[in-house]
Amino acid sequence: MTRLALVTARELPHTDDDRPLLDRAFGAAGASSEWVVWDDPSVDWAGYDLVVVRSPWDYTSNYERFLDWIDLVERASELVNSAAVLRWNSHKSYLAALAGRGVPVVPTVVVDEGAELDLRALLDARDWADAVVKPAVSVGAIGARRVSVDTAARLEADADLLVQPFVPGIAAGETSVVFLDGEPSHAVRKVPATGDFRVQVQHGGREEATRATSAQVDVGLRALSAVADLVDPGGGQVRYARVDTVDTDDGPLLMEVEMIEPALYLHLAPAAAADRFVTAVRRS
Repeated sequence: MTRLALVTARELPHTDDDRPLLDRAFGAAGASSEWVVWDDPSVDWAGYDLVVVRSPWDYTSNYERFLDWIDLVERASELVNSAAVLRWNSHKSYLAALAGRGVPVVPTVVVDEGAELDLRALLDARDWADAVVKPAVSVGAIGARRVSVDTAARLEADADLLVQPFVPGIAAGETSVVFLDGEPSHAVRKVPATGDFRVQVQHGGREEATRATSAQVDVGLRALSAVADLVDPGGGQVRYARVDTVDTDDGPLLMEVEMIEPALYLHLAPAAAADRFVTAVRRS
């Protein structure tokens, strides 16, 4: 019997709605699975056939330790997604790499830690009236803030940052398409609270099942194809991904492709989605 570790955090900022559905699906598939805290020093990772990363949502505040953990588990067992994919996806500068491969991405400027930046001059130069500044290593919109050309000032980066134009379409919601083994599974629309740009429930947003458009799915397929070229030669190591897009007059743009610990919104998906996830991660 396959023994799996489902990786989580010691404390979660909100309920993991995927967890009970995954427990049921792994049990139905005859797999022995247990939830394990990623930074628990007592865990013997070599005792697991597969280590499936699910909800270590505190890794961004322990980033270097998390990278060391990836190295540790890579030597002891099989990681899903793969160690190379996890490392690459952990820093949002990957958006610039995807844009360089022709993926339609929200324009992104990466600001290195320690840099001093005239934020107003940056916005002026790019004709951005409003922008969002966010940490390059982050989850759940933690640390993200909106600025305008009228209020922007000099920025001293105390960590690697991203600067992106504010996309008005976010008011209507962000569409997340979940891919399992490279194929689109289901989609969710996440809508921010009135006056906010953060779509997460913990920031007042709401979630609803939706049907992804062919253009949104295409953005996801193009992103995953680029990941295969950049990180995963030959493909096959991205067993699960969630592709977040926002609509514009010129079509959907990629906001993020989450391949570490994305919420999969299985409670809003067809019943078979959890089973497809189990099949995807157990594929040899």
